Amino acid sequence: MTKTISWMLGLALAAGSASAQENGETQRITVPLGSPGEPAVLEVSLLSGGVRVEGYDGNEVVIEATRTGTDGKVEEVDGMYRIPNNTLGLSVEQRGNTVEVDGSWGSNVADVRIQVPRATSVRLDTINDGALSVSGVEGNHELSSVNGGIEALGMRGSVIASTTNGDVVVELLRVTPDTPMSFTTWNGDVEVSFPADFHATLLMKVGQGEIFSEFEVAVDPLGARMTREEGARGTRLELESEVRARIGAGGPEIRFETFNGGVRIKKVQG
Repeated sequence: MTKTISWMLGLALAAGSASAQENGETQRITVPLGSPGEPAVLEVSLLSGGVRVEGYDGNEVVIEATRTGTDGKVEEVDGMYRIPNNTLGLSVEQRGNTVEVDGSWGSNVADVRIQVPRATSVRLDTINDGALSVSGVEGNHELSSVNGGIEALGMRGSVIASTTNGDVVVELLRVTPDTPMSFTTWNGDVEVSFPADFHATLLMKVGQGEIFSEFEVAVDPLGARMTREEGARGTRLELESEVRARIGAGGPEIRFETFNGGVRIKKVQG
């Protein structure tokens, strides 16, 4: 049976095998893994605040959470006492080699920095007031934001990155073979770097912007393709608006999409 251990940062800090300390506006907690040295999974879901994940040569997950600025003082306002909400409202749960970090509706988190073993698949989901930054990890990664950019550098494996407002910048040093990926934003640019020997089939959709590639590509001469769907109300035909192209011999489908911005497909330098 897999053992589950939970912590609540800013309210209570569990004792036992994990250590925690509070230093001003920042709290730090070290979370052990059930099977150190084996691949891990980090899942983070925040309603507000930025997230920075860094791979390091260790076997534990180290979390540092910074609270939004407040002096923590009770003040009298119009004959009443205003009681400050000075908790982080951040929960951490460890189950085997999976660590989950969640921010509640009352969260006052401004920034979360997490160090993970390099062989960690990262799944990040944020909504407001911060960008996502990931570096130096290997696995299958899923990065999602609403109001913030996404940056993933020195990555190995596969990446799915999606945001509404912000740029998407990804650097893949090594790619998992035969694995589809996608990089999308509504308002922003998409820039992705692949190894020089990369082979893939590209599906690119740009509303207002241009597409550039450092790789030599072969564009599909057929252009837009038609899809046909049969339903209870009849037949539905739709012309796809994607640009289809091939790098090298082709391969897994890699999707790039932005409405207000451009797409740049680059080669990893060095």
